[in-house]
Amino acid sequence: MQTDFGYFEEKQLGKPYDVKLLKRLYPYTLPYRLLLLCSIILVVLITLLDLSLPYITKIAIDRYIVPQKESAGNKRTDSVDDNIRYLKADITDNRGDCQ
Repeated sequence: MQTDFGYFEEKQLGKPYDVKLLKRLYPYTLPYRLLLLCSIILVVLITLLDLSLPYITKIAIDRYIVPQKESAGNKRTDSVDDNIRYLKADITDNRGDCQ
């Protein structure tokens, strides 16, 4: 008795990247070389931009959202606590409470 009902057709397709097939299709892509090259460059550029978003978010949070630690007289000490920053919240301010 057949249990897959023909839904698993991808098993019959073979390898996803067949070099022989790409060699056969290459002559058809020659008139579209510039368009193909531009699309490959855009794919790489979009991928790089997508990967840079978490880093840009980190920089935005570290520099502009979480305040820098204020030092007295701008003198620099080499203690470990210099790199620790704190965000102070006023919990007595109840403007954001739902009623």
